[in-house]
Amino acid sequence: MFDNADGDFTPGLYARLKLVGSGTYSAVLINDEAVGTDLGKKFVLVMDKDNKPAYRAVELGPKIEGLRIVRNGLGKDDTIVVKGLQRVRPGQPVDPEVTPMASADTLAALLKPRQALEASNLPQVAPKAAVKIASATAPRG
Repeated sequence: MFDNADGDFTPGLYARLKLVGSGTYSAVLINDEAVGTDLGKKFVLVMDKDNKPAYRAVELGPKIEGLRIVRNGLGKDDTIVVKGLQRVRPGQPVDPEVTPMASADTLAALLKPRQALEASNLPQVAPKAAVKIASATAPRG
């Protein structure tokens, strides 16, 4: 609810809000170019110790600042194929060229919303307390 005593909000106005849905957490972020689709399933090619790519299914989250959150299937130390996904085949040796996943500007942009939230001094909303509801029913019969 918004106070509209001065009449700034008129019928027909709209807004786009981005709400914080959870607390901060660590996540693996990858370039969206690295994600392939196989019959509706998302995958990445992960390099093994012999520089051979291997197929790995991943569970993805939302896209933030051009990077995709990987919820499951990839670790922070995994090396993945980003460019040339169409030319590389699993098990085929490749000569990888390591490049950063994101620029310093992108990383700074990722931190900006968190810093703004922490600086806002808004009251932290506590999770709803579980309420035990006792229900008594008469025996049937």
